[in-house]
Amino acid sequence: MITITVKQPWAYLQCAGIKDIENRTWSLPEKHKGKRVLISSSAKSDTNVLFTPAQQAEIDKWKTHNILGFDTGAIIGSVVFTDCIVNHHSIWAEKTRFYVELEEGVYLTSGQGDPSRTVLLE
Repeated sequence: MITITVKQPWAYLQCAGIKDIENRTWSLPEKHKGKRVLISSSAKSDTNVLFTPAQQAEIDKWKTHNILGFDTGAIIGSVVFTDCIVNHHSIWAEKTRFYVELEEGVYLTSGQGDPSRTVLLE
């Protein structure tokens, strides 16, 4: 199993099944498509997050509160990498990025595991 590090609140949103893509500057290797991936939250959170109205509506639909208060520096859950494309219609898509599509998010209730695994590992 591989591990990828994602800053909060994005890590939580992915594991909770709210955020359906991961924005990356690199393309997903074919061998990782369809594989379950552990999500490790970065030691530092992305504290200057400004959600678009569409993103906030999606978060509100899931009744998620205080998303900046979740675990950092730990494995917090997992997702399945399903595909990687260049253009994506997701409300979470940033410009000029590769978009790794995510499914089957699983969020652990408290962080656990090895927080030192901070890069894509095999």
